[in-house]
Amino acid sequence: MQIPDVELWFKSKAVKSSVAQRKIIYLAMFLISFGCALFYAGHKNYLFNERFYEYKSQGVIKTEEPLNVFLIGIIILLSQTARKEMKKIGKCWPEGYQFLS
Repeated sequence: MQIPDVELWFKSKAVKSSVAQRKIIYLAMFLISFGCALFYAGHKNYLFNERFYEYKSQGVIKTEEPLNVFLIGIIILLSQTARKEMKKIGKCWPEGYQFLS
């Protein structure tokens, strides 16, 4: 190889590198702007509404459902209520006495 060939090779490599770098920069700018637009749309509730729905069961167990379908919810509700009550009792308990935690 001669010096002009090496110089031409380096120039072509630099051009290819700058084209690849430009593509990466354009892609990064697009992704950042797209992400900002999605964040704004989500923040302003354009995509998803924040209206909450409350489901009230009639207490009817259908044939496909397990028989303990309501039991699980009751157990969870009772355990949460029991934890809250234990915390209230624990706050009123005298200092120095052991309390179940």
